[in-house]
Amino acid sequence: MAEVTIEFEGKTYTRQKYYWVDAQHQQAPAQGEIDRKYYKQFLDETHSVQEYIDLAGEFRQNGSLGYAAKCFQYVLEHGTTEECRIYYPCLTSLYREMNQPQKAVDLEPIMEQRGALTHVALTSIAAAYCDLGNLNEAKKCANRAMAMNHGTADQELIAVFARIKKDK
Repeated sequence: MAEVTIEFEGKTYTRQKYYWVDAQHQQAPAQGEIDRKYYKQFLDETHSVQEYIDLAGEFRQNGSLGYAAKCFQYVLEHGTTEECRIYYPCLTSLYREMNQPQKAVDLEPIMEQRGALTHVALTSIAAAYCDLGNLNEAKKCANRAMAMNHGTADQELIAVFARIKKDK
């Protein structure tokens, strides 16, 4: 993204990497409030799906997880099936990070309907079921993820199976 500046409480802040800084390159004390203002301005303009993806990454890096989730939701509503396959797992992980695992679980039928359900997404959903204490659904989801991945489990899925076994 191009350099972005914003006026906030009488000062001009510039987005550097993932944070807002003032003219002396000091990090702004109100990152979340500036992110809120910036997100509102961003919504008033026309942007590509890729720009939403980029902004979601920036918000995630600076800890504005709610805004990152909103950007990923836009991507999933307007993106291609391939973009959805890539970014649904990002959104499910964000929901889990925000202590909202039910929202991650609720995405499964939507992913299925869009043809965007992958073993990576199912692994994240299985972990969300673990977060909710629903180990039976977690195991079903984890088994389905392994089947989608030709009977093999990657490191994340191995960790989910270990968690299911430990928590039983």
